[in-house]
Amino acid sequence: MKKYWEKIRDEQRNVRMAVREKMLASITAAFGLIVGLAWNDAVRGAIESFFPPGEGILLKFVYAIIVTIIVAAFIYYVSKWFSTEDK
Repeated sequence: MKKYWEKIRDEQRNVRMAVREKMLASITAAFGLIVGLAWNDAVRGAIESFFPPGEGILLKFVYAIIVTIIVAAFIYYVSKWFSTEDK
């Protein structure tokens, strides 16, 4: 009977830790989104101040493509780095 209660306590600890990890990941992602939106506004303002309104749409697409390529490469290398650490 004692082992039964110890298993329940261990499982409770595991669940608490898992919930904390998920909450931390969610909070971190939320702050990352806030930072991303702030940079988006800053870059958008810079593009609008340097180029006339008629030419801005093409530059926004070029900017979006460049940022997408950079972020995709970053995610690829970070995920590769974490996968080699697990081995």
